[in-house]
Amino acid sequence: MRLSGQNLRAGMAGDEVAELHAELILLGFAIPDTERRDQVFGVGTAQAVAAFQKAHGLRETAVVDRRVAAALTRTERRQVVADFHIALANAINLIRRLLRVA
Repeated sequence: MRLSGQNLRAGMAGDEVAELHAELILLGFAIPDTERRDQVFGVGTAQAVAAFQKAHGLRETAVVDRRVAAALTRTERRQVVADFHIALANAINLIRRLLRVA
């Protein structure tokens, strides 16, 4: 996640907050529907950010600064790679089963 020069914190809204929501959801953190729909950094988003920070050994500020943004990006990339490996393994197993049947 890239910040456009300012930290993200409670009370903010817009595209960067929507991107933050998408990344947190991808990583398994819950964001309230109303905050997601309105692209608002509310209480639920702050709780998710603080939980992410805690899980990754970062200071729990509920503010997304450059360090938190970088950690989100690293974690998201690892998650995408892990999901790809799982999908690939499932596809290989399916092909093997299909070849046994044919």
